[in-house]
Amino acid sequence: MVPDVLGETLPTVAPGIRPWVSTAFDGAVMVVGTVVAVLANAALLVQGNKPPLPMLLALPVVALISYFPLVLNRTAASIEIGFDSCVLVFLLLVTGPLEAVAVWALASLVGQLVSRKRVSSMAFNIGLSTLAGAAMAWTATALDPLREISPGSLLAIAVGCAAYFVVDYALTGISVALEEGLPTWTVLAQPTVLLALAAFVAIDSLGYLAAVVVRDRAVWVWVLLGVPVATILIATRALSRGHEHGRRLASLFDAAASMQSLPNRPAILDSVRTHARRVLHEDRVELRDQPPGPGEVGAVVQAGETAMWMVGPTRNRARSSKAGDQQALEALAAVAVESLARADLVEEMAHVARHDALTGLANRRLFQDRVEHGWHLHRRHQRPIAVLFLDLDNFKPVNDRFGHEIGDELLVAVADRLRRGLRPGDTVARLGGDEFAVLLEQAGSPDDVRRACERILDQVRGEFRLSGRRIVVGASVGVALSQDADNADALLRNADMAMYRAKAAGKGGYHVYAPELRAARLQRLELLELLGGAVGRGELLLHYQPLVRLSSGDLDGFEALLRWRGPDGLIGPNEFIGLAEESGLVSAIGEWVLEQACEDLPLLSAAAGHPLTLGVNVSAHQLSDHRFVEQVARLRPLMDRDSALLLEMTESVLIGDDDATLHGVQALHDVGASLAIDDFGTGYSSVSYLRRLPFDVLKIDRSFIASMTVDRRALTLVEAIVSMSSALNLTVVAEGIERVEQADLVRTMGCAIGQGYLFSRPLQLDDAVRYARQGAMAHQR
Repeated sequence: MVPDVLGETLPTVAPGIRPWVSTAFDGAVMVVGTVVAVLANAALLVQGNKPPLPMLLALPVVALISYFPLVLNRTAASIEIGFDSCVLVFLLLVTGPLEAVAVWALASLVGQLVSRKRVSSMAFNIGLSTLAGAAMAWTATALDPLREISPGSLLAIAVGCAAYFVVDYALTGISVALEEGLPTWTVLAQPTVLLALAAFVAIDSLGYLAAVVVRDRAVWVWVLLGVPVATILIATRALSRGHEHGRRLASLFDAAASMQSLPNRPAILDSVRTHARRVLHEDRVELRDQPPGPGEVGAVVQAGETAMWMVGPTRNRARSSKAGDQQALEALAAVAVESLARADLVEEMAHVARHDALTGLANRRLFQDRVEHGWHLHRRHQRPIAVLFLDLDNFKPVNDRFGHEIGDELLVAVADRLRRGLRPGDTVARLGGDEFAVLLEQAGSPDDVRRACERILDQVRGEFRLSGRRIVVGASVGVALSQDADNADALLRNADMAMYRAKAAGKGGYHVYAPELRAARLQRLELLELLGGAVGRGELLLHYQPLVRLSSGDLDGFEALLRWRGPDGLIGPNEFIGLAEESGLVSAIGEWVLEQACEDLPLLSAAAGHPLTLGVNVSAHQLSDHRFVEQVARLRPLMDRDSALLLEMTESVLIGDDDATLHGVQALHDVGASLAIDDFGTGYSSVSYLRRLPFDVLKIDRSFIASMTVDRRALTLVEAIVSMSSALNLTVVAEGIERVEQADLVRTMGCAIGQGYLFSRPLQLDDAVRYARQGAMAHQR
């Protein structure tokens, strides 16, 4: 058994210094073994004897067999169990013990010279092999003179082989323990040592068989021994490598599985370190920015523009393990790169989901979270906070006169001014359209807040130079102070009400919330009361916005959009659906919408001349209401056979992962409805529900489409969403297309369907029928 001690020692005391106890022990083994070898050969010379010439053939045989070791891996090092000692068994039986030890010492020298190890390692291994060989010879001959082939001599040889193994394994383990600074018992107590001992004794018994052949058979019969010897050696090496390969492969599978669920780069990099240690069976593995040096093995992890190296030592590792270690590290590096890329994409999507795609500011959801956090700090430390709602004045004329591109540039410029004018601890957000909000987490006195409002208004009133044009706008600001609110939600509501009062007061100024503004809340309650009877009074109606196939321009279908003929005119759903959900009216309204849409669909399909897709928005309340599923099941057979009912829901409907909601989604699919994710990317985006739930369509939010021509990150995200949807076999709809270049961009990406003002605004039923008929006629022409 030959311990493979390769590479440079990593000291525990100081760089370049090996522990003196380890050095002394290895030196003692080398010296004692050398003395035994010299004494054996000297005794032969004194007796006038020398080994028979054929016995010297053991030298190349030992060198050859030493290339087929069985490797015992351990945390700090590895040991190669060589079966070349079966030659020593043969020598003991065909010569005397003195001749056998002398030849064995020479064979060990030859075997080490061809191993290309360090001189110190070779010297230690020669001494070790000689001592172990002497232990075998002494033990075996003490039990039996070995002059004849008998069960007694076979037993003596088996005990001698065990003595060889024990001496070799023990001395090697002590050497490793001293060098590594580990407890000796920890190094020696390996779970496979008894199996290795059994294999060693069994295979070394082949030397006994060779001796039987030499004594009782012709010389040519020796050749037959080569077959079992070669077979056993090759099988042993394959078993050793197969076991280690299986261990590495299991570690790699475990790494791939665990890294897929990790949320961010720090967690993934920490997992890379852990699994690299498991793959190498080595604790001293590190991630660093330097490639491996002498006595090390490593693989690069290319994470974006940053390159890191997984590096582990190769000292005290079997030479047969190095190539496998390198391959395993490279495979682990590939897993790490893929996981880091996924984490970067998830982080990017999470960033976009919580930030406005056009301006890069926080979006409404993130702003609400920040206000909630600021409110808790206010309650805990009595630190006043303030919320400012800001709406641009005269922004619509800018869009109408100069176009949406200039309007987008103006929004970006306003965002930059707001960002520069705030303190590091404050938060500025774009809530949508031309609405912005500011959170002052250390508001100071009410006078300090008023001065902040005046400063913001002065910044926004300044002249903007955009694409060679001079543009001037103003803003109206609503202010809410924490002293006038009971919670974070009240603070937000108060700022919103104050902003509308500032608008009503003539624009260009700010208004601080006062309790009398609660009257606006009363008006809201009045609106809710009117909404309660809207269905019965026939005040609800549907408008239809076309869905167009981008490749051909053909009409694919319509999305049904709810409107309310309120006391002051037509009201959009954004102004009353929230009230309906709060009051529980949304289920009744949703039932009416579905009934009316399914009633209108045959008219639209007949006008188009082919079956259409009809999109209907669904709320979380409806998904958890079994009556809604029953309604869909009842209405679906009454539609045109080939028409598709497309139920659209936003990500916020699914984010709670509520069992009732998820069950409702599956039930709707089971009764024949197609399912769509609406406004994708604006919530806490997660692709997990796209895998688990039977969605058919993914609708990209209009905010990404609006900004992708001016924001590279938004463009990249749209491309990623389209690519992901294609991989998941989902139809992609781009919402909010207003310009030809936007339609061209998403069409070249592979987006199938478009929706937006470029094709048509939402239409009343009669106008939608005319649109469908004209589209069908144009297609026929």
